[in-house]
Order: sequence, then C-alpha cells, then structure tokens
Amino acid sequence: MTYREFYNVQVKEFLRYWRMGCSQRRIAASLGVSRGTVARYVKAAREMGINPGGPEPTDEELKELQVLNRSGPGSIRAPAQELLKPHLGQIKNWLKRDQLTLVRIGELLEGRGVNVAYTSLRRFVRAQGLIAAPATVRLAQRPPGQAAEMDYGRLGRIADPDTGRQRTVWALVVVLPFSRHMFVWPTHTQTLDDAVEGLERAWEFFGGMPRHLVIDNFPAAVAGVDRYRPRLTEGFMAYTGHRGLIVDPARPARGQDKPVVERSIPYVRNRFFRGAQFLSLRDLRRQAQTWCFAVAGQRVHGTTRRRPFDVFVAEERPCLRKWEWPRYEITKSRTVKVQPDYHIQCEYALYSVPRELVNPGDRVRVEYDSRLVRIWGGRSGLIKVHHRQPKGGRSSDPDDLPSELQPYVQRDPALIRQQALELGENVADYADALLGDEPTWTMLRSGYRLIKLGQRFGDKALEKACRIALAVELVDVKRLEKILVRGLGEESFDEPGPVPPGNFSRPGSAFAIDCSGVDPEEEEKEAEDPETEPEREADEDRDPENGADR
Repeated sequence: MTYREFYNVQVKEFLRYWRMGCSQRRIAASLGVSRGTVARYVKAAREMGINPGGPEPTDEELKELQVLNRSGPGSIRAPAQELLKPHLGQIKNWLKRDQLTLVRIGELLEGRGVNVAYTSLRRFVRAQGLIAAPATVRLAQRPPGQAAEMDYGRLGRIADPDTGRQRTVWALVVVLPFSRHMFVWPTHTQTLDDAVEGLERAWEFFGGMPRHLVIDNFPAAVAGVDRYRPRLTEGFMAYTGHRGLIVDPARPARGQDKPVVERSIPYVRNRFFRGAQFLSLRDLRRQAQTWCFAVAGQRVHGTTRRRPFDVFVAEERPCLRKWEWPRYEITKSRTVKVQPDYHIQCEYALYSVPRELVNPGDRVRVEYDSRLVRIWGGRSGLIKVHHRQPKGGRSSDPDDLPSELQPYVQRDPALIRQQALELGENVADYADALLGDEPTWTMLRSGYRLIKLGQRFGDKALEKACRIALAVELVDVKRLEKILVRGLGEESFDEPGPVPPGNFSRPGSAFAIDCSGVDPEEEEKEAEDPETEPEREADEDRDPENGADR
C-alpha cells in the first residue's frame, strides 16, 4: 500500500495541533486524515525529541517528518513491500526465466502464504526495476476534417417488436477527433451491409467525409489482422475506394490507436442507452441521432473544454470533403457451381445461366447487390444479368435451357404446338388433338412425349405416323410410339401408299343379301335337293375351253 503525501505546511499543522494539547481524534477530524497517520507522526516527533512543551521544530526536523508519509526511497515501506522483499529472487526468476505474468505470480505467491494485492505486486516489481512502467504519450492533434475514428460497442438488449424476444444492440460510433463531434448508429449485427450503411449515415449526418478512417478489426472489414500489413475484405475495400477513404486499421486490442472513439463507447452507453425506453431499433436510431445533436454535441468536452458541435460548425465542417448522394450500393461477390439444371444458387435464390457458355459443374463468379445479380463466366466475361430475387425466389430465362427442356419448364401449350409445327403439319395437328382447348398438366405431358418422339425417330417418320394415326382417329401418344417401335419406322414410310383399313372400316352394305328376282319356292326347293350342289361343283371343276377336268 502507499500513503498520502503531505507537504511542509500540513506537517506544521500536525505539530501545532499536537503541541496545543489536542487529542489525536481531534487532529484527525480537523485535518481530514486517519488517526493512524496522526499517531505515526506523533511517534516520529517524540523520537526526534519534539515535545508539546518544548521549542519549535526546526526546518531540518520538518523535512524529516515530511518524508515520513511519502512513497519511494527514504519513506516507510508499506507492509506489502515488506512481505514481497524476501521473495525478490524467486519473482525475478518467474519474470525473466519462466516469463510468467504478474497475475500468475500473484497466484503462486498466494500458495506460499504471501497474500498481496495485484496492484501492490505491480508497484513492487516496478520499484525493483524488473518491469518498466508503460509510457503514456499524448498523440498530436490532427488537423480539422482530416480523420475520423470508428468503433463498435455493445449497448445492451432491447425487445424485438415482431417476435418479442430480447436482442443485443451494438453501436457503431464515428467520432471526429478534432471537434469531438460524434455520430451513433445502433444495429443488431456487424455485417458489411451494416457497417457501410452506418458510415454512409455518418457522412450524411456530418455533411461531408474526412480523408482518413481509423477502424477497429471487425471481420466484415479486416480479413487478415496484422499490425504492419492488415488485409481488408474485398467488399470494404470496394466501398472505401469508391468514397476515396484511406483506411487505417488499429492494432488488435490496442485502444490507444483510436483513443477518442474508445472513450466515447462508455459515454454513449451510460448517458444515452441506460435507463431509456425504446420501441424498436428504428426508434432507437431516431433517438440516437437527436441525442448526438442535443446532448453529446452541446456538452462541454472534458479535454477540449469546448462544445463539440460549436467547434465542428466553426472549424471542422468546412474542411470535410463533399459527400455525394445517393448512398453507396454495396456489391458482394462469391464463386458458385452450376447445377445440372443450368441454375446457380445465390443468397438462397436460383438464377439461370446460358447453356452455350457453361456446363453443369463449372464454377462461375457472381456479383450482386440489392437490385441486380451479375454472373461472370471466366474467359467468357459477363454472361448473364438477372434482377435480384428474394429468398426462395427464382429467375429463369427459357433461352438459357436446352431446347428439349424448354416446353417442360414453361408449361406453355403454345410452345408445344410451335415445336410440333417445326416437325411437320401432321405432327402439329396431332398435338392439337392431344392438347385440346384447355390442356391439363396430364395433356401437356403427352405433348412433351410427342416432341421427344420426333427427336428419337426423326421428323419424317413421326410426320407419316401422325398422318396414319389421324386417319383412324388414334389420339394416344403411347400407341403412336408403338407404331414407330414395331417396325413402322422411317424406312417403312418411304413410298406413299393407300391407307390400310382399320377394324370395321367396310360399310354395312357389304354384308347385305340381294333377294330381288328370286322365287322363294324355287330357292327352298334347291335348298332341299341334294343333287344340285355336287353337280355345280363338278361344273366348276371342268375346264371351260376343252371341257376336260382340271
């Protein structure tokens, strides 16, 4: 422990009260010190020969008493220092040889029965020269409008009005170090979209942009954390390049690289968020912007002793670079694989790609924003542009798909009729007979199969088969396929011939018996005479020219 340091005038007051006969309790209450301190001075004064009824203490005696309560060489050692001194050698070995931290050294000392506070241990090793005290350096003041510091800080939790559950709220805080004017943008996440939106809102709030931007190492902006060569993400680099910002990432876990915004996070949390009521994130953002003007901008800053908003308007805003409307539209990019159905998936939505330029399994690059999706095919360059679809949506161009899949995908009867007409007029008529006036999904499947028959057996064979089927009113695509499969292929229809009759195609008159001019009695007699039929058969067997038997 350390003691409060007293000056020469205060030591004289101790002695004056004591020599006047005041009690130690009275002296402690009058001078605002503890009775132990008074007792320590009284004891030292008696040892030096100073008594209440004796002469006044000399200047030399006062100087000796003055160092009594002072830390450092020549002062009385605190009890913790006396406890640690016997273990000085061991502490040196732990620090230099084993490279242990002071926290771990304190734990080891506690195991040996030496119970000291961490701060006392730190003061002891610094007094012994084992570790150097950190140097505190005040950074040079940046010129107005040259830089801004950005950082994320956790504010707390608010209720989501849609779900009712509590959600964590973060604050994106942007501070201009010269004027100390700040902007606060509450958000639930720290994605690239949130960061860019918050920065765009900040430049709109300030009415301009600085030249340099000091940021924290949040993952949406910094892909590779390095104190000498940090690597920015592609999306954040595109944004800063568009706005002409020079990004300076702070070192990991080094708040002194952005001290102004680092100290602003607790101020925002304690003075704005805690104890306030917010209906939603939108209401929180609205109140934060008002608070930045009315409270944070109008306070007298503890360092500059000036109002941040007044300094900003008078000196810093004229030095900011112009911020141009509209707000920046962030563009993301990724590499995806082409699926067997000639579609790619991006942000849980499907987009078609041209079959002539890519094949299933190929990888393409996708760049997308809130409005458009651009697909790049390597050496082919930009191959397709779609309008952005919501999650679960789909954007399919029929021209991107193979021709045999287009009718199936679109489910359009007109497209089936058009492709059937390209195969032949009889095929088109057969398709009309299959589909009817209001085709159902079952009828459409029959139309798809008809088109595939042309691809399988050829246009000529299908045209002639459809002509035959239409002649006998055979409107069944499965039976039409059997005609082609059972040898009635393309070579069977090379020469046109008469249409073969179908079942029961002869008229009914072919089966009628003409009874005109025949006597019914003679007909009955011929039927009863058994000799008539053999003689007729014999006459039929005789040769009509020479009468000889055949």
